[in-house]
Amino acid sequence: MPESLRLQIRLFKISDVTLVPQTKNIDLVIGGHTHTFLNEPVSNTNLDRKQTLITQVGWAGIWLGRIDIFFSDRGEKLLHTSNKQNI
Repeated sequence: MPESLRLQIRLFKISDVTLVPQTKNIDLVIGGHTHTFLNEPVSNTNLDRKQTLITQVGWAGIWLGRIDIFFSDRGEKLLHTSNKQNI
């Protein structure tokens, strides 16, 4: 896979929004167990001065989330779409 098409995803069990500014090379954080429900992903700036998407769907499997990341032909991340469903 070309370097430009890599996507770094991390799963965290702790407060994700406050952790991102202390990280590098992470494009997407999927959080859990924080009891936080986000209707849409939020972003925060990491140590690389790049935006990291953060999403969480609460706890106990109450919501099911989905996020799609799209790339250009040159490997640039263009946009994302997301949705959630109550289960």
